[in-house]
Amino acid sequence: MTTTPLVRPMTPEDIPAVAAIMAGNPLWQRHGVTAEPAGQRLQRGLARGATIAVVEVSGHVAGFVWY
Repeated sequence: MTTTPLVRPMTPEDIPAVAAIMAGNPLWQRHGVTAEPAGQRLQRGLARGATIAVVEVSGHVAGFVWY
């Protein structure tokens, strides 16, 4: 495994990790977003063809961008 960041398209398997990142962010917390609704939002986004990428470091999702 490398520590070099890898940017790649998000897959359904990444949803729990990305949802946890969202739920742990103060901005999303102010809006009452928890991991479950974040996961649902991400699933809907992927189903609708949204462009969502994750940053993977050492095999773990470390961040994401939805654009």
